[in-house]
Amino acid sequence: PILFQEYSEDLLASFTGKAVIANSWATWCPFCVDELPDFATVQKELGEEVVILAINRKESKEENSQFLCELGIKNDLVYVLDIEDKFFNDVRGLAMPQTIFVDREGNTQFQKQGFMTLEEIKQRAQEIL
Repeated sequence: PILFQEYSEDLLASFTGKAVIANSWATWCPFCVDELPDFATVQKELGEEVVILAINRKESKEENSQFLCELGIKNDLVYVLDIEDKFFNDVRGLAMPQTIFVDREGNTQFQKQGFMTLEEIKQRAQEIL
């Protein structure tokens, strides 16, 4: 089974001291689906140096579980359910996917609206380490 956390406003703060990448995604977003495996690759490469949160927008645990299993990344990231879509609204998201890069002190260093390549994810991840 896939472990899911529920989104809360203090979720990012709970990782202070670690570099965090938070990606807002949904199963209906083709660009989100394309980049999720790349986030999993970066998580595997960087290990404990970074926490990558895959924050799902408004979809059920069942929808997420089935989809992540089909993608073959069911245990690779920290999966967060955001039924009320608070994260996307908190970061003033306009387009999907939406990704923020947070340094170890809890400061957002970069925010990207739209698709990211594996190379861009790796580059931005290095900037917050």
